[in-house]
Amino acid sequence: MKKLDIFLIFVLILVLIIFALNNIHNPNLWYDEAGQFLMAKGLNHFSPFLAPASTNIADVIYNNSIYNRDPGGFTLLLFFYTLVSNSIEWLRFLPYLFFVLSVVAFIAITKELSGSLRLGLISGLLFFLLLPTRILLYFAFEVRAYSMEVCGIFMCFYLLLKTYRNPDKINLLLLGLVSAFFMGSRYSFWVYAFIVTLALFIYVFKNSLKNFVLKGYLYYLPLLISTLFFIFTAAIAHSARILPHTYDYMLAYQDLVMKIQIFKLNFLHLSALPVTIFLITFLFLKNKDKKFSMLFFVVIFYELIFIALSFMGKHPWHIYGRWSIGLHALSISCSTALLSLIYNKFNNVRYLNLFLVLVIPFITLNFIKDKKIPDKDDLLSSIMQLEKADKNFYNYKYFIPNETTPVIKYQFEYGKLADEKYRKIYPGNMIMDDKNNKLKGANVVLFTYYFPQERREMLNKLNEGGGFNYKWFNGDIVFITRDALSDTPLPAQNYKQP
Repeated sequence: MKKLDIFLIFVLILVLIIFALNNIHNPNLWYDEAGQFLMAKGLNHFSPFLAPASTNIADVIYNNSIYNRDPGGFTLLLFFYTLVSNSIEWLRFLPYLFFVLSVVAFIAITKELSGSLRLGLISGLLFFLLLPTRILLYFAFEVRAYSMEVCGIFMCFYLLLKTYRNPDKINLLLLGLVSAFFMGSRYSFWVYAFIVTLALFIYVFKNSLKNFVLKGYLYYLPLLISTLFFIFTAAIAHSARILPHTYDYMLAYQDLVMKIQIFKLNFLHLSALPVTIFLITFLFLKNKDKKFSMLFFVVIFYELIFIALSFMGKHPWHIYGRWSIGLHALSISCSTALLSLIYNKFNNVRYLNLFLVLVIPFITLNFIKDKKIPDKDDLLSSIMQLEKADKNFYNYKYFIPNETTPVIKYQFEYGKLADEKYRKIYPGNMIMDDKNNKLKGANVVLFTYYFPQERREMLNKLNEGGGFNYKWFNGDIVFITRDALSDTPLPAQNYKQP
């Protein structure tokens, strides 16, 4: 019966993974995703239309150092990955693959903590239900390095547990190679790798610097080589750049009331509660297992370092922000630690059977109902609807604001609009946003959803221009109407203000 239960849980996890896979068909890349793709082609967000992709990896590294804010490991990986295909499904499958590997690593972590494969698989089901995982599932399909970082956090902690149990050369080398690989994901992972190194030094090498230096080289040499590579190819160029829109998520730029609010969010928000409950529970445990002690150590130091960085104005510390996605990964790790503590305390199969009967149907129905990840942008659909609705589609001049440029480049050169018939308007009818071309001769403006401020500024300029007017089509497209264009063939019901 036990083997049958394990098999059924495993099958259910596969069903959830397959249902989620439906999201790879979302055809819209937003600004960051399209820019990420172009950097992998040795280009950037503002490369000229139809600029040829580069086969020189040095161009990829250079553009990543200028136009990205991540070390560039994901960009380099995407460079090789897109040699197979540039289709949207293929692009979204890469971050989703990291998500699936995260689920596998999460199951392995639970098994290490509890000693139960069955409980590990149950935790794999919880991965699709817990509130912190909703943001992980969202970013599982974004063509950026977020799911790569999360995968690195789970895999490195599993290997840390495994190395603690058996500190042989193979486990040390695996931990070193995996850590080195994920150093290319995001800079916040560098903090995590530093903490894992401290935990390894304290718990595996018993605070012996001599043993760590002489026996831990299989771990730290790959990590050191990777760190030096990304320092010289990206980190030096990025070190002085703090994005202004991250200030709202940093303690350094908030008054006392907001500072208190951020602390409350990061410890009392539903997504953060597993961390708070685990930390308090661990403090009251009489017999503290070293495996749980390591998680306690990792979580405490991770929080403290990012609190310090946030006070210094160097990095956000905020459970709402994408820049702090590691907080969600640690929250999920604390969830499975609590589950393992309960299991180890009672160790009764009947509790697990009751859990399966009560919770699994809810998990399945809830996830199948809510499996669709909402789109940030639907500019592609708007363009295709405009083509069907307006006979003048191929005659219009299209103004492309800066924030839309990489999106348009991907769709017309590599995506769903990379068809010969669209060469009638692309790039000849496209007007790029620069100081010499401000709306000159444009009939239509193509917007992306993610930049409401730029959208408002553009419309204000139209109002100030004199003789200009505008109206919406499908929420993403603005018609600039002058005397010559006052009557368009579009039916009035197709216009809507977003």
